[in-house]
Amino acid sequence: ANEDTRLRHRYLDLRRPALQQNLALRSNVSMTARNYLCQLGFLEIETPTLFKSTPEGAREFLVPTRSKNQFYALTQSPQQYKQVRLFFLVASWGMVKSIWKCANVSLDHAFPIMSYSDAMDRFGVDKPDTRFGLELKDLSDIIPVDVFGSSTTTSPSTDVVRAINVKQLAKGGFSRKDMADLEALAKRLSVDGRGVYAVKIEDNIKWKSSVAKKLSAAQLDQVNHRLDVEDDDVLLLTCGSYANVCTLLGRMRLQTSQLLYARGQLQEELDPFKYNHLWIVDFPMFEMDNDGLSATHHPFTAPREDDLAKLKALLATGKNAWEDPAMQNELLTIKAQHMDLVCNGWELGGGSIRLHSMELQQSVLQQVLNLPDIQVRATHQLPPVDIKMAKESTKKIKTSTVADVVSRDYTINLHKRLHGATFKKKAPKAVREIKKFAQKAMGTADVRIDSKLNKFVWSQGVRNIPYRVRVRLSRKRNEDEDAKEKLYTLVQHVQVSTYKGLSTENVEE
Repeated sequence: ANEDTRLRHRYLDLRRPALQQNLALRSNVSMTARNYLCQLGFLEIETPTLFKSTPEGAREFLVPTRSKNQFYALTQSPQQYKQVRLFFLVASWGMVKSIWKCANVSLDHAFPIMSYSDAMDRFGVDKPDTRFGLELKDLSDIIPVDVFGSSTTTSPSTDVVRAINVKQLAKGGFSRKDMADLEALAKRLSVDGRGVYAVKIEDNIKWKSSVAKKLSAAQLDQVNHRLDVEDDDVLLLTCGSYANVCTLLGRMRLQTSQLLYARGQLQEELDPFKYNHLWIVDFPMFEMDNDGLSATHHPFTAPREDDLAKLKALLATGKNAWEDPAMQNELLTIKAQHMDLVCNGWELGGGSIRLHSMELQQSVLQQVLNLPDIQVRATHQLPPVDIKMAKESTKKIKTSTVADVVSRDYTINLHKRLHGATFKKKAPKAVREIKKFAQKAMGTADVRIDSKLNKFVWSQGVRNIPYRVRVRLSRKRNEDEDAKEKLYTLVQHVQVSTYKGLSTENVEE
């Protein structure tokens, strides 16, 4: 049955062993976490569901009362209740004590910790999949940016050159067309349209690419040494702004890992039941967008302790960030007390330490984020001026995301050309092979076939390939704003005559 049928008969669908296991797993994870925290002396305090209306940008859900024109609102966030708890837990002799951690209790970090800058430098993304290598390498000190043509950025002097060595991708054959398809894929995934130079290594570490003619023998030797180049490797080189280069190579890293997996490599690293957890910390407090500076996490996040003095000094000048480029650049260097929990490239949850100084909070809202006074006055997150309160730490785990990582509940969609017969009808053997491949790759026997046409995927896809398979997570069909951002969509490019040579590609909707 397809997903629509399953949802119409949800009461029957929930009887399936896979969903029963998901429900049991979620219950066990929640209970284990509760028991663990209780043993450490944590308190579990329930807060009311209904609250007064506190409009802050998001639309509220109103609950009518028996009195005409009077409503409650479902709480958008528990921040106010948490602040109240901090107030009543302040001891009379002046000591501030958080309810979430007892005195003299130290919690060791169960997972590795990686800074945001390290994650971007090495993996090109702030939620890296660390099960496999293919790390980004900086070549800016070896290869000048003009080797790649004119710059697409407004500040060419700040451009960087980076590369990935896709180890042994060309082993067993990698044609010129395969290289062209790889470069075309990178062009579609790039932010600025630049793409990558794909370099095939063969015949005793010789570069099979036009870019080799622009480099000296010494430069080639340096690159080969830094990237640990061997025959049958494929190098992906690009240049541009730091953000664009990291984003592109981070996406290509995921794509090429799936290509390697389809070719029988990285089988142990990409085992669907292998989980690599880590904390990502030291996010920038602010980021630049088209409208100026904005909060990376949320406007109430506190700066890191060693950046607090810098933030206070910048705001004490009375200048507005949007009027002073130098001030903007300094603010972009400030790190926030914000952390994310990541597993296999998925963000499972996050948290932050809140900014507890009302004066500093108002300055951030007005001088940095350029909020009008009326919005600042309407902000319900600010503490009263004359009350000292504990520093608040918030961590939220997305249970739906945890379920998606663990459950491995997938759907395969087969697509056809507008003028062609369905893939399922024309190539039933290929369908069986694809299903077998998907079951092995995803670690589940619960793989379903759906032959409905998807025009969008075809219109955005690689040309000259007659039939393809799109594999997507079926659990994420909802209107959650970041569902598409969080979703890894795998597209299998399949030739009917050579359906066993499966390759993959991410598609952004």
